[in-house]
Amino acid sequence: MRILPRSFQGCVEYVLAALLIASPWLFGFAQLSPKALVPVLAGLVTALQCVSTDFELGIFRVLTFPRHLALDLGCGAFVAMSPWFFDFAESVWLPHLVLGLVQVAAAMTTRRYPAEDPPLRRAPAL
Repeated sequence: MRILPRSFQGCVEYVLAALLIASPWLFGFAQLSPKALVPVLAGLVTALQCVSTDFELGIFRVLTFPRHLALDLGCGAFVAMSPWFFDFAESVWLPHLVLGLVQVAAAMTTRRYPAEDPPLRRAPAL
């Protein structure tokens, strides 16, 4: 069920990109290794997707929104499973799993087209 408006998903994406990039330092695994590189690179990819998507919060608007959501789904799944792919689950896995699943959930619950979003309501004039 697609319940999130596209503009809200865009806000979530920008925050998620920042959290992914900062997570090695926030959660104490900031050494040069896959456990730190995966979320940083995923955060950079997420931020690049956001600025290059054709939606309300995009800047360059070259990537279609449905394709953006498909990339989010793949990126989130990759981040969520990366501790087991790269064999560092014994030292850290929870930030990767949670942030990856948030990205997957956002991609799966966001409306694909603006026509699906409810119209903005204006406050009544006084």
